Amino acid sequence: MEILWSPYEDNIFARLSGENLTLFEVDKFSNRSTTPQSVELSHQTFASPIVSAVAPFYVRCLDWCPTRDFGRLLAVGSASGRIRIVGFQDPSTRDIFRKLLDKDYGPRHQRPCNALAWNHTDSHLIAVGLDRHRSDPSLLIYDIFTAQEYVLLDKGKEELHGGSSGTKSDGALYEFGAGEQVVSLCWIYSKEASTAKMLVGGFQTKGLRLFDLRDSASKPRGPSTKAVYGVCGDPFNEHRVASFSDNILHVWDMRSFDKPIATHESSHKAISQIQWSPTRYGLLGAVTKDSPDFRLLDLQHTHVMRDDHDPVLLERSFNATDGRAITSFSWHPHLENRVLFGTTTNTMHDVKVMERITLNWSKTHHLLWACGRETRYLSDISAPELVLHVINDDISMRMKIRATNGYGLNVDKFAENSALLAGDNRPEAMWTALDAIRNVEGLDSMDGMTFRGIRNVLAGETGKAKSTAAMSVWEGTPYAGRKDGVPIYTSNERDIILRLCGWSLNKDSTLESLLYQEQYERAAALCVFHFELRKAIEILQTASKKGENYRHLSIVAVALSGFTDDQPSLWRSLSSTITPEIEEPYLRAVLLFLSSSRSEGVLKRISTDTDLQLEDRIAFACTFLNDSVLTDFVKDLAEHFTSKGLLEGLILTGFGTEGIDLVQNYVDKTSDVQTASLLTALVLTREWSEDPRPHRWVEDYREVLDSWMLWEARAIFDVYNNRLKGGGPRMPRQIVATCTFCGKSIAHNASSQSVSGRGDKLLFPKTPNVSEIPKVMACSSCGKSLPRCALCQIHMGTPTNMGFVTGEMDDAGTLLAKKINPIEKWFTWCQSCRHGGHASHLAEWFR
Repeated sequence: MEILWSPYEDNIFARLSGENLTLFEVDKFSNRSTTPQSVELSHQTFASPIVSAVAPFYVRCLDWCPTRDFGRLLAVGSASGRIRIVGFQDPSTRDIFRKLLDKDYGPRHQRPCNALAWNHTDSHLIAVGLDRHRSDPSLLIYDIFTAQEYVLLDKGKEELHGGSSGTKSDGALYEFGAGEQVVSLCWIYSKEASTAKMLVGGFQTKGLRLFDLRDSASKPRGPSTKAVYGVCGDPFNEHRVASFSDNILHVWDMRSFDKPIATHESSHKAISQIQWSPTRYGLLGAVTKDSPDFRLLDLQHTHVMRDDHDPVLLERSFNATDGRAITSFSWHPHLENRVLFGTTTNTMHDVKVMERITLNWSKTHHLLWACGRETRYLSDISAPELVLHVINDDISMRMKIRATNGYGLNVDKFAENSALLAGDNRPEAMWTALDAIRNVEGLDSMDGMTFRGIRNVLAGETGKAKSTAAMSVWEGTPYAGRKDGVPIYTSNERDIILRLCGWSLNKDSTLESLLYQEQYERAAALCVFHFELRKAIEILQTASKKGENYRHLSIVAVALSGFTDDQPSLWRSLSSTITPEIEEPYLRAVLLFLSSSRSEGVLKRISTDTDLQLEDRIAFACTFLNDSVLTDFVKDLAEHFTSKGLLEGLILTGFGTEGIDLVQNYVDKTSDVQTASLLTALVLTREWSEDPRPHRWVEDYREVLDSWMLWEARAIFDVYNNRLKGGGPRMPRQIVATCTFCGKSIAHNASSQSVSGRGDKLLFPKTPNVSEIPKVMACSSCGKSLPRCALCQIHMGTPTNMGFVTGEMDDAGTLLAKKINPIEKWFTWCQSCRHGGHASHLAEWFR
C-alpha cells in the first residue's frame, strides 16, 4: 500500500492498494459524523473515501500533479512501463482535465516502471525510470501535452498513435541511460523554472547521475555509489539530495558530488523509504522494513562534528503505528510535522510528529521554548498558578527579591536580615548566631568576624582544656538543701560556649526573648535545665491562660509540680511511661530529664535530639557532659553540619577551612551564592582570604546582580564587601589615550601644568571663565594637535575644569567649574577600525 497527500488540498490524500486508487477526504470527529466507509486515522481525525478508480494494469508507482490548474490528476506507472494520467472530476478545469484524462505514455519495449516524478515547477514534464532492456534508454522525460500517445495493437505490437519514425520513437522529450536500470529519480526543487529542469537519477550499476535539461550538450555527472535508492531532493535546499542503500543513508551536496556530506548507518533493518520534510528545514523521515518505528534524521541541529568537520545526522525514533509495520508514509505538504502512515495491515495513521523542545530559562525568570515554527514565551506574570508557584520557589527568584529589599546589609543587628529571606528560612539561624558571636566577642559593626568555632574554643589554648564538676540542686523545692545534687561541669571555655548559646549569664535575656516569641515550652525547659523548677511551672501556668492553643500547658505544670527526686517513686514511674508519647520536643526533654536517673546515656539522648534547637543541644551538653564525651559530641555534630551544609553549624566550625567547606556544601545544595557572599564580606580570617572558593562566590553573585540589571544593588554590595577590606584591591589602568606623535599620555592635571612656555600658550590662550571652559586640544608634552573627530572633523579635546575656581565666581559658577566632563565629549573609538570621535557623534552615527 502506498499513500500520498495532495500537494494543493490540505485534507485530501490518495491511497494505492494493488490496482485500486482511492481518494480520501480527512476531517475531524468534532466537525461532522462518520460514515460506514470512514476510516479512523487518529483520535481526532478520520478519512472518508470520495471516489475510487481501478487501473487497467498493476500499478507500481504514482505521483500527484503538482498544480491544480489541470484538475485532480495523478500519474501512475505500471509493471509494463505504461504511464497513465488518472483523474478525478474537477469542474473548475473541465477542458484541460478532459484533454489529459486517461492519456497513456510508454517505452517501445515493455519493462517495469520503477520510478515516476512529476516536475514541481514545470508541470508539463513527467520523468519515468525503467528497468534495463538491451541498449534502450531507461530514463524518459515526457511533455504531457506534446508527447505522442502510446497504443497497444490487437496483435500485441506497439506503435505510436499518429507518430512517425525517428530517434525518439517512444514519444519522449528526453532520453537518458541507454542500457541501464533506473531504480529512483527526483526533480530538483527550485522556484525558478530554469533551475527546476535538473534531474537526479539512481542507476543500478553506475550510481547517482545529475542531468541538466537546460544544456543538451552537458554530460551527466555524479558519484559511483550503491546508495541509489529512494533519491529525493531537499525542498529547502536546491543543492541537497538524499539516497540510501540497505541500511546506509547518504546526504549529498550536488555542488561537490564526489562524496556525501553526511552518512548515517541504521542499526536496525534495511531502509525502505526516505523523504524530506516539506515544512521543516533539514529534517529527513525514514522507515525500515517490517518495523513500526518512524525515524527522524535531523541535519539542521548538527552540533556534534566529526574530525573532518562534516555534519552528522542526529537520529530519534518513535512508534507511530501502534506496533504495525509501516509500508509507506507521506509528509503533509503544508501542515507542519504532520505525517500519514500506511501499514501492512492496510490501516492508516495520521500522526503529528513532535519536535525536540529546547527550554531556555533566562536569568530574569522567563521561560522560552520553540514548538515547531512557533515560539512560546512564559513570564513570571503570565504563567499559570502552578508554574508561578515553582518560579517563585526558585532560589534565583528569592535571591532577586532579597537583593531588592537590602538583604544582608543590616550590620547593626544581623538577626533582622532574617525577615528578608523571602520564604527560605535556612539561613535564619546563621544570622542569629552571628549576633551571638559578635556580642560574646565584644565586636561592633565595623569589626570583621574571626571566630574560630566551638570546637577550637572547647579545646582551649593548650588544646586540652579541663573542666571541674560541681553538684547543683533544685531551687524552690524540698530538695534544695540536699547535698547529692546533679553534677554539672564548668570551665572558662564552657562559659564562653554557654554565653554563645544564650545560657548561663545570658539566660534572663534569652527567657525574655522566648516569652516574647511565645515559645513557652522552650522557656520552661531552659528554666528546668538551670534547676529553676518553680519558675518553669509559673511560665507554663501563665502560658495556659494565653488561649486555647496553650490550655494543655496547665496540665503539664501540674505534672511538674509533683516532681520528686526520690528513687524509686510513683511520679518517676508514670513520667517515664508517658514521656515517649509526648510530641512537643522540649516538654519531652524536660520529663526525660526529670524522670530519669540522669545517666550519661540519657543526657546524650537529650543532646542528640534533632527536634531541639542547635544552641540548646550544645549548651545542654556543655552543662551536663564530661570532657571526653563533650569533645566527641561536638566533633560529630560539626562533621554532620558540615556534610549537610547547614549554616547554623558555623557556630561549631568557625570561620576556618572547615567553615568554608560547610558553606560550599550549602551552596552546592541550594545555589544560594547570595548568603555565602554576604557572609564572606563579614569574615576576616586568613583561610577565607586565601581560599579561592569565597572569592568565587562573590564574583558569581556580582555577575548575577549584573545579569538582573540591579546596578544599584551591585554597587551597594561592592561597598559592603570592601568596607572591612580597606576598600578592596585597586585595578590597574588598562586603557590610556596617548599622543600619536610622542606616545605619551594626553591625560592632564591642572596642578601639574606649566604656567609658562609653549604649553601655557596652547592650553591657556586667555584667562578662562565659566562660560569658556578651556579644552585640551593638543598634547601637553609635544604640543601637537590631537586627532580630529571622524565625523565633525574638529580636533579632539574634552572640556576640562583644569581646577579653575576664582574668587569672582558665585556658588553656581563654582559648582559648574568643578563639574566633571560631560560624557558626550569623551574620547571614543571603534574597536574594529580604530576610527575615533566624540562619544555623542559616534553614538548618533551607529544609531
